[in-house]
This record gives sequence, C-alpha cells and structure tokens, in this order.
Amino acid sequence: MSRNDARQRGIALVTVLLVLSLALLLVGGMLRGQVTSSRSTAMQVQHKQLWQAALGAEHMAVARLEQALRTLNEADWRAPQRDLAFADARVDLHIEDLAGRFNIGSIVDLQHPPKIQIERWQRLLKTLQLPATLLVPQANESEPSTPVARGRVVVPMAADIGLLRLREGINAQVLRTLEPWVVWLPAQVGLNVNTASPTVLATLGLEQTVVDRLAAQPLKGIGELGRLAGQGNEPFNVQGLTTTSQWYRVHLVVRLGPRVLHSRSDLFVDPKTQKISVVRRAIKPAAEVE
Repeated sequence: MSRNDARQRGIALVTVLLVLSLALLLVGGMLRGQVTSSRSTAMQVQHKQLWQAALGAEHMAVARLEQALRTLNEADWRAPQRDLAFADARVDLHIEDLAGRFNIGSIVDLQHPPKIQIERWQRLLKTLQLPATLLVPQANESEPSTPVARGRVVVPMAADIGLLRLREGINAQVLRTLEPWVVWLPAQVGLNVNTASPTVLATLGLEQTVVDRLAAQPLKGIGELGRLAGQGNEPFNVQGLTTTSQWYRVHLVVRLGPRVLHSRSDLFVDPKTQKISVVRRAIKPAAEVE
C-alpha cells in the first residue's frame, strides 16, 4: 500500500469519527429535549389535576355554606375539613367569614370615617405595634362620611389588600403584619362580632368577660351586644357592628404526589336570593413538598 493510500484512509477514518461524534451530539440533544418536554408535560398535567381538585373542593365548600345558611347553623361551615379525597388528590378545606376581620374599607374608602371606627382601627394598630396614624385620614368631624375611589375607580367588591402598597407608610412587612386581621370590603360592611377573633374583638374596647361570652355563645342580634356591654344607663356603641355576614373566603391546600397548591376563593352571598358567587380567586404556584 502506498503512502498516499494510507493517508486517504486516515482522512476517511477521521471524517467518519467526526460524523459519528456529531450524530451522537445531535441524538443526545434530542433525548435531553425529549426528557425536558416530558417533564414539562407531566408538570402541566399535575398542575391541571391540582386545579381541578381545587375547583371541586371550592364547589363543595359553596354547597356546604349554602346548606349552613339555610339551616342557620354556623357549626356546619366553620369546622375545617382535612384530607378530603378528590380523585388522586388530597384536600384541606377551611371556610372563613371575612366580616370577622377588621374592614379597612371603612377607613380608606371614606373621606371622613366615623370617629368610633378610627378608634377601633388605632387599637388594632397598637396591638400590632404599628404607627397609630397609619392610613388614618385627616378628617373633619363636621363633614359627613363619603366614599372615595380606590385609585381612579371605585371598587364595588372585595379588594386585594396588596393595593395598600400604594398608600404612604405601607410596605411588605406592614402588609404581612396586617394580613391575618384585615380585609378590604365595601365601607358599609360591618364587623361580625360572632366570628371575629379575640384580637379583632379587642378593638371594640370590650371587657374580657364580654369577649369570653361572645366566644362561648353567638349573639342573635347586635342589639344584644349593646345591652351586654353597656355600662349603667349608657348603651354600648354598636355602629359598624353586626351579627351576620355576606362575605366569606374558602382556603384550600391541595396535595397531589409531591406537589402542593394553595388557593383561596372569596365568596359573596346575595342578601335577597342567598345565592353564592365567587368574586375572586387567588392561587400560589404549586410547590414541591420538601
């Protein structure tokens, strides 16, 4: 064999090896892309299953609340339900009365909030160790209370308290402190003393014996609180208080394999028809269980 033939065979062998290497790289890239695509598809399927389970649990919660409102039995909806089965998912469900929180709308949606409401708000701020002037407008008591716009548009329903970030003195830390105790509802929505927590009830300036009484037995009407908490001949001021509600929130935790989805749905009960509508949903991205 001549030296020229050997050189040509060597070049051919190198060329074949280069082609094989390139082919292997292409195949490897395709396989990696296929694996990534398969994982992405599986995650999308799992997220869809999680969301379907959440919607199913929400529907069940609405039916449960409707039944409880018809029978006037709060115990039927207030007790949390855990580890419910929805197809392959497991769900924890809790219904909350939003009127049991302090309605910040009664402060920020009025140019001149009632003095009694400002006093209650400042008691809550003191309990939470926040500035006493936070969100309190400079009101002229001689002028009537009038609604103001949240930004440019008046919001006729529950609003996300995250919008408070647009207000002076509100940052992420303040919002985290307020979130468990505050809701943003229309200004006329009163505080339901039958479902409010002791922390929120403390904003009313009630004696501890009255707070304990409310925790032990719900009131049939707000006038009962006026008589119960009044001192001498002076009745207790029940302005902005109630024993009923039209606003609720469904808290859901949905688990499917290693993935968990947190969602909440805000509900409104029509006072005439008692029909329940979902006015807003919020979800947190499905996370892996560690």
